[in-house]
Amino acid sequence: MKKSTTLLILLLTSIIAFSQNSSFEYIFSDSVNLHQSILFEDIIELSNGDYVLQGDLYVLDDAMYQRMLCCYFSKDGELKAEKDFPDEEGYKYSPKSILKEFKDGNLYLVRALNVDNEKQLRDVHNSKIVINRIDSDLNTTILKEFYIPIDGTGAIDITSVEEIGNDNFVICFEKFCHNFGAHPCGQGNDTTFFWKIDSNLDIVKEGFIKHSKCNLDRNSGVCMIYDENNDKYLYYTFFLPNTSYNSGLTIYNMDSDFNLIGQTTMPQTIGGGSIIPFIINDTRNVSYKRTSRNTTVIGTSITTMNAQNLENFTSALCIEVDDDLNLIDSIHKGAVLDTNSAYLTRTPWGRCIDWVNDNEIFFAYTPHAYSMPMTGNPRKTQKCIITKLNREFNTIKEFSYGNDSIFLWINTIKATRDGGCIIAGHFRDISSGLPYNIGDMQGIVKKIPAAAFISVEEISENSFNTVIAYPNPGNNVLNIKTSLQNASVEVYNILGKVVYKQDITDISTAIPTGSWNSGIYMWKVYSNGKEAENGKWIKK
Repeated sequence: MKKSTTLLILLLTSIIAFSQNSSFEYIFSDSVNLHQSILFEDIIELSNGDYVLQGDLYVLDDAMYQRMLCCYFSKDGELKAEKDFPDEEGYKYSPKSILKEFKDGNLYLVRALNVDNEKQLRDVHNSKIVINRIDSDLNTTILKEFYIPIDGTGAIDITSVEEIGNDNFVICFEKFCHNFGAHPCGQGNDTTFFWKIDSNLDIVKEGFIKHSKCNLDRNSGVCMIYDENNDKYLYYTFFLPNTSYNSGLTIYNMDSDFNLIGQTTMPQTIGGGSIIPFIINDTRNVSYKRTSRNTTVIGTSITTMNAQNLENFTSALCIEVDDDLNLIDSIHKGAVLDTNSAYLTRTPWGRCIDWVNDNEIFFAYTPHAYSMPMTGNPRKTQKCIITKLNREFNTIKEFSYGNDSIFLWINTIKATRDGGCIIAGHFRDISSGLPYNIGDMQGIVKKIPAAAFISVEEISENSFNTVIAYPNPGNNVLNIKTSLQNASVEVYNILGKVVYKQDITDISTAIPTGSWNSGIYMWKVYSNGKEAENGKWIKK
């Protein structure tokens, strides 16, 4: 694969208080094989400041198939290693794989392989869980496989991996049957399993929750969290409304030995005065994270149902709940009327909420997004909105990423220790109007600096430099690059007369100066009606 520098514009933000390399953008393309695409699902910031991304490599041959892919980036955005993990003969890769860095500095990749029923090899009857311990070159140093008995209609999915101390970790996985519906499944299918794994990658304790009904959506909208403060496990699941299971958010509280302590269900409603019923757009879009206050923040995208004479709308929803599912706080973003079911406000599939300090929460969503990014043919552009929230879910700053010629789909977001974040996803150029094929979707990784989320008041107070004016001295063009939103630029001559004025609608603004007289000019950049920064520019 090659790095492409076309289509998207680099965000070059210079910040006094942060490294000059705090921002980068990397675009994956393949000039030889135009029948593959990368969908990143998760990002890890390593203890040394580098990043590892994990996702799916989609390959369109006679039929579309997937492979697991990992990419290792330096903190400056250099791709240092990439490795894909192909399917084994007779098995089909399950896209819900999980990559973790533990306190011992090791990387662990946990993935599920299910029987490929199309090939039906005689000696392949069971699914299996594969654990790889990998080094910084993404090579496997230790590998362990566990076989899971499955009948002809069953499969497994990895849902969570949690480190619990003493070099142990817990794997949560779902075993389910493909014949979803209102009928109970026999032989132990549709069961959630918990395995405690030691440093030798051996199972030292097991637990399970057996479900009486099959539910496709429960399989994808689940998460297990280890509560270190109370030495217990919390298992969350979101059911979509159907005839086979009650809808709503359910939490199972378990002790350190996976014994069930209690179970609570919250109906799918939102707070803020009137109770408005809603449904989740897609259970793949649900993210969970534990706070330092022993509560859980959940991010997802929703659509309201007709109620109290209100029109349907679609939005991104972030809520905070306690362990009894009492609603503590909530916020909606990107709300639009639901006039076309193909376009809904959506949150990333991999992760839509994250933080290093839970007083500063990153929440990502795409307003009115096309619902089938990999199989459909979107005709409009779309951008990702990243909101930084404080402890009370008030908006600190919002950042918009994308431009007016691309269809952008962000799959995951990761808060970084420098106060910024890194996002990954894929995009395609739709300006040509050509028919869609999977090879048009290019993977993208973007590191966004902390300055992109700083208010104008903070910029002034901390003397941050968030605008670059170059080249200086210059001749025929003055370039202004900034991450400020709702911005404009004005340029004055030495007499204080305005010689140029323009709204800033993109990250880079080129001001033609060929007809200007040689001399000294002053520029000012405004954001939300306030002066954010000014500087001197010299025309040769």
